Amino acid sequence: MADHSRRGKKLSGPLHALGIALVSSLALPAAARAQIPPTVLPFIDLKCYGITNSDGTPLPPLNVPLHLDQLNPLLLQIGFPAEDVVLLSPTQLCVPVAKNGVIPPPDALRFIQYIDLKCYNTRRRQAPVLQLRHLNPVLQNLPIEQVIVEATERLCVPVAKVNSDGTPAIPPPDVLPSVRFIDQKCYPIKGLDGRPLPPLGFPVHLDHLNPVLTPDIAPPEDVVMQEPTQLCVPVAKDGQFPPPTDLRVIEQIDLKCYGIQGDPLGLPQQLFHLNPRLETLPSESVLIQEPQQLCVPVQKQFSIPNVPFVPH
Repeated sequence: MADHSRRGKKLSGPLHALGIALVSSLALPAAARAQIPPTVLPFIDLKCYGITNSDGTPLPPLNVPLHLDQLNPLLLQIGFPAEDVVLLSPTQLCVPVAKNGVIPPPDALRFIQYIDLKCYNTRRRQAPVLQLRHLNPVLQNLPIEQVIVEATERLCVPVAKVNSDGTPAIPPPDVLPSVRFIDQKCYPIKGLDGRPLPPLGFPVHLDHLNPVLTPDIAPPEDVVMQEPTQLCVPVAKDGQFPPPTDLRVIEQIDLKCYGIQGDPLGLPQQLFHLNPRLETLPSESVLIQEPQQLCVPVQKQFSIPNVPFVPH
């Protein structure tokens, strides 16, 4: 990774193009910015790949301190604290997919196809018990599950990939102001007995939605959803919150991540930060490796053990 002293230098090449796009998006009048629709919530499915240096070695830590504020109303209600963390090594790239041929509706797809999250290890803290119910149409009939949320494990932040010609694959100007604020803080989860949760054993067919990952580059893949390992919830970094018109949707994005296995992509990519807090950091060249997780949308409820979930 390039030296962070480059932050203050003028952007050039692909970074310059990215900077122009970000400035242009901020200059859009409010009426010209697309408002992220609630229809995205059941269809945000992210396939997370391990990422490394081009030689397969771990990527270096970023060592950037951040203050994180919870956005989800339930977590605020039950007292999840704001937290100061340090971004360590990037470990995953999560990209949008569709399960079993169920494609998001057009108004949701316009946003979902550009939700690419780069996940970093962070420092850890403790948190309580929650009840999770699936929202995605493919998984709605699965049972509700009670989990213990453990310490912070990862922070996943929005990034852009590059097109085949080397230019940043930036979301459209009316979509960018929304997706650049989708930050997810991921906690390990386990069963109420303190043991790992059981494997789901649910087979799914995954098709990529992001325009860069065309079928010839990232072909469809059949995977089996194994044990759930993480719960990812929305946060804001260093006091920079989503636009008010988008907050009501972004604050409800909760993702439950299941282990999966598959063939490594072996795809080199360059990743550019989109979030205002990190957009001045240098881009990073990575190698996209094997799929590790499938993160699917869920709904939370604060849980007292052995008390059944009662839907509203």
